[in-house]
Amino acid sequence: MAGVTQSSMTIAEFDALDEDTQKRHELVRGELIQTMPPLGEHSIIQFTLSGQFAPVVKALDLVGATELDCDLSSDPADPIIRRPDLALHPRADFDQRTAERVKRFQGGPMLVIEIASPGQSFDELAAKLEDFFAAGTQEAWLVSPTRRVIQQLTNAGIDIHEYRLGTTLTSVLLPDFGLKVDEVFGK
Repeated sequence: MAGVTQSSMTIAEFDALDEDTQKRHELVRGELIQTMPPLGEHSIIQFTLSGQFAPVVKALDLVGATELDCDLSSDPADPIIRRPDLALHPRADFDQRTAERVKRFQGGPMLVIEIASPGQSFDELAAKLEDFFAAGTQEAWLVSPTRRVIQQLTNAGIDIHEYRLGTTLTSVLLPDFGLKVDEVFGK
């Protein structure tokens, strides 16, 4: 569950934080939000998904990233830094990030995957995905370990398709890629 720990923070103040392995932070409209790192099943699903993406990442010249900040701010006075569980970026974005030695990607990844954590509210997840779509993300997947489903959101979150056990998720962003939902949940 997330909690607000400070308000009116700037990106420079956010960058000055000493972040240890036990806590994570996101900056949402000037508020520093503390969230817990992925644990248990969440962490296993995140690792499983990372492995599933390896062939498509290479074939499509993409970069897959876990737990890497994205600056989604459209206005410096309204800073938004979010950290998706898993994201796919065009390699050109990664190369630019490496060359500039910045701490985070600028803008939304092409694909974001969020894994619902125990205690995380629907409103928290919806607000996070809304921020990604506003920054240019084309597609998002919301993985629900308790329900054993993956929701695929496209068209800025307007179109939602639900994939259950026994089905295969496909994406127009990832030609020739199919994700068997059973494999995500260890079935």
